[in-house]
Amino acid sequence: MELPWSADKAVQQLGRSHRANQSSAPLYQLVTTNLGGERRFAAAVAKRLLTLGALTKGDRRAATGVEFGEFNFNTPYGRTALRQMYGSILKRELYGGTSLDAVRKAAGVTEDLQLGRLFSILQEGLELMGVLERGVVKEGELGDVSRFLNRILGLKVQQQNLMFAYFSECLSTVIAIAKKEGRFNEGVTDIVAVSIKMVGNAREVFTEYKLSHVPTVHTHVVVDRGMGWEEVRALARQARGKCSGFYRSRREQYHRQLYLLALQKENSSHLFNIIRPNTGRSFYEETKTDLLNKYIPITPEKAEAGWKAQYDSTRERCIHGPTCKNAPSCLVGSRLSHLHLLSGGILPLLSLLETTLARHASSLELSKEAKSLRCSS
Repeated sequence: MELPWSADKAVQQLGRSHRANQSSAPLYQLVTTNLGGERRFAAAVAKRLLTLGALTKGDRRAATGVEFGEFNFNTPYGRTALRQMYGSILKRELYGGTSLDAVRKAAGVTEDLQLGRLFSILQEGLELMGVLERGVVKEGELGDVSRFLNRILGLKVQQQNLMFAYFSECLSTVIAIAKKEGRFNEGVTDIVAVSIKMVGNAREVFTEYKLSHVPTVHTHVVVDRGMGWEEVRALARQARGKCSGFYRSRREQYHRQLYLLALQKENSSHLFNIIRPNTGRSFYEETKTDLLNKYIPITPEKAEAGWKAQYDSTRERCIHGPTCKNAPSCLVGSRLSHLHLLSGGILPLLSLLETTLARHASSLELSKEAKSLRCSS
């Protein structure tokens, strides 16, 4: 269905085709063009529907339609991505984790657009949008996603497509970083790791409260996201692409050199998937230019000892090493993480759990990941 000009009309259209006692629920597919500015209308509809809780994951009985969350950019992550994008355009440097190839592909640009030319186009667009004042982003414009989506409608087609494509890449990177640090609120969460082991047996807790007939059960699991030498060596043997292989950092970081395996993406000569000993497969890709600027290719024989050392040393310790000022609470780059799962009757206790966690997080020196409280059903 084509998007109407207002969110209210979209709600009316969807509501009139979704009725009780129907034999099968409707499946909605929003039709949009690749024009960057059109996402402004999709974002307005998505935000309204997500607020109402109709036909979204908030109501599982009506979750058979389209996922509107992908069109909603006015979120904390969207506002962070917008601020990072403005800053990187003024610095004329790509935001960490984004790539020029991905921006060109998302914008549908076939010409060989270089980085300098891209930032010239984007900076000109910000000036035409009235975002800049004396070469600085106006204070009221920072983080205002709705105004940004409105303003790009006034740009030329290629310009607004490049602007929106770069914003989308920044948003994807911000979300990937939030997921890696355990800060991303995604509702139902899958625990992804090389191995997951349960510590002891699950036990019933909060027995003295009895706020529900359903018992509350606590389970302690240890998640290992690192990748050992044997597994990564097998992946390296299957790798394709002349630049795929093991790499070592050009400079020492945290008093040692770091190692990784770069796997060239299929049908791409510039993008690589990255695998590290301590954190496994990276959430975002690395460009060939960035990879070669920071790392040098080495043979598997030269990588083996360093890979094993990095794998072993980060088992229950951060990547910063024994001299880290925030140890032992710092878990940056650590292989193992401990997760405590509560299942059963937790909804009556949820407010109490949030308050208790927030009150004692500092005294217990909890990391960002440990302070994250998520609820799924």
